[in-house]
Amino acid sequence: VDVVINNAGIMPVTPFAEESDDSIRRQLDINVYGLIAGTQLAIERMRPRGSGHIVNVASSAGKAGVPGIATYSGTKHAVVGFSEAIRAELRGSGVEVSCVMPVTVNTALTEGVSDTRGVKKVEPEDVANETLDALEVPRFDVFIPRSLRFTIAGGVLLPRSWREAIARFMGIDKIMT
Repeated sequence: VDVVINNAGIMPVTPFAEESDDSIRRQLDINVYGLIAGTQLAIERMRPRGSGHIVNVASSAGKAGVPGIATYSGTKHAVVGFSEAIRAELRGSGVEVSCVMPVTVNTALTEGVSDTRGVKKVEPEDVANETLDALEVPRFDVFIPRSLRFTIAGGVLLPRSWREAIARFMGIDKIMT
C-alpha cells in the first residue's frame, strides 16, 4: 500500500437539538471511527517500509462550526485534530499525512445546498486534483479552493464576534437550513 485515502462521510442536516442518537452515532462511526481504523491499518503497512502517504478527507467545516450540521462539523474537527496528531507521531518515519479540507463539493452529499457569498461549490475533480498535488509535493493542509487557506488563517486573527458577523454576512449560518 503506497497511498490510503480515507474519504467517507455522511452529513444529515438538522438542528442539533432535534438530531437523533442514531444519527449522531452513525456519523461518529463513519466520519471518525472508520477514518481512524483506516489510518491505523495504513500505518501498520507503511511504517515498516518507511514510506507511504495517508490522506484524510475532512471538510472546511472541520475548521469552522456550521449551524444545521453541528455533529458533522464536530466529526470533521475530530478528523483535522486526529490528522495533526498522527502527522506529528509519524514525523521522520517516511510516512506522510495530508488533511483535505474542501468547501462544499458538488456531489449528492450536498444536493440542495446553495452557494454562499464569495464561496462557490467546488467540483469533485478539483478535490481530486488538489489531492494529487499533495501526493506529488507533500503538504498537510489541503484547502480547496486554495484561497480558503488565507480566509481561515486570517479569520483566527479576528475576534470571535467579528468572525461570526462575517459568517452571517456570507450566509454560512443559513447555508444548511
